[in-house]
Amino acid sequence: MAHDVFISHSAKDKTIADAVCAALESEGVRCWIAPRDVMPGMEWGRSIIEAIEQAKIMVLLFTANSNASPQIRREVERAVNHDVAILPFRIENILPDKSLEYFIGNVHWLDALTPPIEKHIERLVGTVKALLAPVHAEEMWPTPRRPKQSAPEMVSGADEAPAIIPGQLFEASPGRQTAGRNWLFGALGTAVLLCASLALYYGLRSNVAGAQWVMRHSGTSNDVNSIFTIGDGKQVWAGDGGGWALVSSDGGATWTSRFAGIYDGGLASIFGTSNGKKLWVSGFMAQISESDDGGVTWTHRDSNAGREFLSSIFGTSDGMRVWIVGSNGTILQSDDEGGTWIPQNSGTSNWLYSVFATSDGAHVWAAGEGGAILESDDGGKHWTARSSGTKSELRSIFGAGDGKHLWAVGKKGTVLESDDGGSTWSALKSGTDQDLRSIFSTRDGEHLWCVGAGGVILQSDDAGATWKMRNSGTAAVLYAILGTGDGKHLWAVGDNGTILESDSGN
Repeated sequence: MAHDVFISHSAKDKTIADAVCAALESEGVRCWIAPRDVMPGMEWGRSIIEAIEQAKIMVLLFTANSNASPQIRREVERAVNHDVAILPFRIENILPDKSLEYFIGNVHWLDALTPPIEKHIERLVGTVKALLAPVHAEEMWPTPRRPKQSAPEMVSGADEAPAIIPGQLFEASPGRQTAGRNWLFGALGTAVLLCASLALYYGLRSNVAGAQWVMRHSGTSNDVNSIFTIGDGKQVWAGDGGGWALVSSDGGATWTSRFAGIYDGGLASIFGTSNGKKLWVSGFMAQISESDDGGVTWTHRDSNAGREFLSSIFGTSDGMRVWIVGSNGTILQSDDEGGTWIPQNSGTSNWLYSVFATSDGAHVWAAGEGGAILESDDGGKHWTARSSGTKSELRSIFGAGDGKHLWAVGKKGTVLESDDGGSTWSALKSGTDQDLRSIFSTRDGEHLWCVGAGGVILQSDDAGATWKMRNSGTAAVLYAILGTGDGKHLWAVGDNGTILESDSGN
């Protein structure tokens, strides 16, 4: 059987291996797994060797059982020798023994240490699909459509060049084209329109960022899960899933790392005050860490959240009020710059992935699994569930400065919009079926960007009515996007230390 993925696992872990296989195959990823795919009458060892050699990716289910298995070590060695990409999926909090560490010590890991395991399997599926996804030329440089109006359209390429096909004139608008019209007037009209279009193009091109993206060296192979910028964007912070805070003091061109005090490889979100003096990070096992000296030193805070995973932080620019959301409907609120955290009743057990608030902190929203959208109009003390109109998982919520216009994004290209402060929501057409993980808007809400699986970056310059695909230059899952309030400088972060930067001069 032709396959893309070889699932390496101990026979003692067959239940979880079968679940991983089923999840991958439900998304169209072809898998080889023993004993199911060992051909009758064929030698077991030969079947495994041939299956590994024909695979593109080996998913290694890493447990104490596989760590102690000589067979697993042989399978990993065979994959390395045949240049098969190895994706370790760690289910137990153990380290590989030296024989395995030799082969996978510098390979990016996916951890699945916290329940529910289904969430981690879903992330594994997304990662595998991204690794297998080809970068199609038409996605990077969409074929220009023949203009229907007298002015040229803009196409969604990295340079946003006008959609002009060599040797083709623009069609005149209705009622202005006759069979006997002198071709010279048509040519002159075309030239005028072209000049006007180019003037418009170059004028708009410098307005906001997002047309072109540059890959930056992050210095880490861990996933980068979140991003936060200070003031005019000169200083930028990113959250490394390994527990490190990455900082750039030159607008994202270069990065250094500082341990932020989140242990067990579970940093999920980072946020700070507008002056950058106070910062918070959160993540695995209800951990919250705080810095009041600009990220030089970090101190653990008691979250009062048991063992929950804290997914997202947001707060007021002065840091006086901060909110964190997470698994099992967790909502935490601090009214003293993160000194103490008070659990709030969200009214849901759904995992909440994202939180957003108005600048004064009076109005707060959260979004999560099952299409959950929650709203608070008293600064986070009481919450009301809003109908999103979808059951799709919502991974990010963001809004314009006044809080009246909001957007949320999620699985399979879901984009939702509210123009009444979150009371009602309607679906927008994003033009993609990739899972979207994060959305960001300018203060006025006119310009939007969202990112997600497969390195997808979408941009809208009309408040979400229409979207353009941008060339990110990567197939990595992008977890977060953020920028300056005017949209002239943007950053996106994702798998394997991916950090992308775009500015209005690109």
